[in-house]
Amino acid sequence: MPPIDYDPATEIHVRRFQGKLTSDRCQAMAGEVEGEINSLLEENPAARLAFDLEGVDFVVSAFIRLCLQAARRMPKGNFTIVRCQPEVRKIFSVAGLDKLIELS
Repeated sequence: MPPIDYDPATEIHVRRFQGKLTSDRCQAMAGEVEGEINSLLEENPAARLAFDLEGVDFVVSAFIRLCLQAARRMPKGNFTIVRCQPEVRKIFSVAGLDKLIELS
């Protein structure tokens, strides 16, 4: 997985994900993503973070949990999920995530 990138035009840090986010993949990357978020917040406590899901076509509850953990760690309103495929957006909606986290 690539590290978090910074987009100076929007002043948002972006973490990109690809493919099917299965339980095994989520477990394998959870520590890495948590470490990236910790580093980001140490560097800039008011940072804004987006999870870019353009290349994601399937998620499981373990990824939803990862999103919720990221949203809790970031300052209020500074976490969003962007470029969701319709299938993924539907999963987030059924899980109620769209009520808790901004999806675009």
